[in-house]
Amino acid sequence: MESADILPSYCSDHCAIELTLDFSKFKRGEGFWKFNKSLLCDSAYVKLVKECINKVVAQYGIINGDDNFYVNASTTQLEDFYQSCSPASLQHVNLKINPQVFLDVLLLEIRGTSIKYSSKIKRERNLKEQELMHDIEMLESEVAAVSDNVRFDE
Repeated sequence: MESADILPSYCSDHCAIELTLDFSKFKRGEGFWKFNKSLLCDSAYVKLVKECINKVVAQYGIINGDDNFYVNASTTQLEDFYQSCSPASLQHVNLKINPQVFLDVLLLEIRGTSIKYSSKIKRERNLKEQELMHDIEMLESEVAAVSDNVRFDE
């Protein structure tokens, strides 16, 4: 903020405030993340989110009477738990943390998974675009070379 002034106002019991801000001194951050709803049609993404939900439930739920099921369970037991999970069964899992904190953790994990997946898809799309642009440039140069040879041969 460079300056701030209180200005008199006409026909009001409130005064106007004038602020002068210098935005050139601000460092731009990453901005806000917005969910891309087209991901909901991507079966790989949906599967990834379901796995994320199952993992968070296993970490913070009391499974088969075990408070530390996620830590104590073998890989086979975890896989069996993940396979048996359904939306209905997950609603009845007892939690070892406050339900609101669990929801916050779950949403945070899903957000992180979504950002990671979206970044991967964007990287793959950009790589494919670069490959296609390279192929187009190569084909254009081949066409130009052929057309140059045809002109000289005539």
